Amino acid sequence: MLETSQLAKLFGTLSRYANDGDAQFLKIKESVAKILEGRLQSLTVSDMLHWSLPLAAEEIKNTQIWDRFKHLMLSNPDSLSF
Repeated sequence: MLETSQLAKLFGTLSRYANDGDAQFLKIKESVAKILEGRLQSLTVSDMLHWSLPLAAEEIKNTQIWDRFKHLMLSNPDSLSF
């Protein structure tokens, strides 16, 4: 099984080369959202950093995932300081 960061890298790469409306890529997008939903409670700040750009770029609007990312940001302000 791929680690969350590896899956994010693979998804981000595939999304750059998928054609708009590609049925296979649409299935991949749905699968990725379901995988992340299943891992919601174990997602970390690091996972959020890996996933936020690819998910936003592909307009994945799964509110559970984005709510988890929002929760991670609010509950880990020290992890996000620069």
